[in-house]
Amino acid sequence: MGKRFNQVAVTGKPFNQIAVIGKPFNQVAVTGQLFNQIPVPGQLFNQIPVTGKPVKQITATGKPFNQVMATGKLFNQVTATGRLFNQVAATGRLFNQVTATGKLFNQVAATGKLFNRVTVTSKLFNRVAATGKLFNRVTATGKLFTENQR
Repeated sequence: MGKRFNQVAVTGKPFNQIAVIGKPFNQVAVTGQLFNQIPVPGQLFNQIPVTGKPVKQITATGKPFNQVMATGKLFNQVTATGRLFNQVAATGRLFNQVTATGKLFNQVAATGKLFNRVTVTSKLFNRVAATGKLFNRVTATGKLFTENQR
């Protein structure tokens, strides 16, 4: 899957930004900003303003696209080896749904704490279903740990 970067800022504005080199950046406001950088095959061109208005739908290699509802809900679906779904509610809750089987994994509460199957220590876990199971762990310090599990 390549490298993933997680950082936390403090501006509190939800938006989705994807670079032109095939690296999507997810920035989600909770109490701060969550940055996910995920390299995927092909090139994705998407910029979604903080207003929550729908901007683009793009198909790269599989079914990657970004869709933003007028209500401010953000859906980020990126196909690499599996499917990545980021759903951001108007309340600032983040749902990271990754897979072929449609399982829901990561949740970020409105308090700004990051959860995967509910962890209260501000740790974010990205679980991606591929041939096996890919777990990306991002600690509160922003360090990234990648594990492959079959």
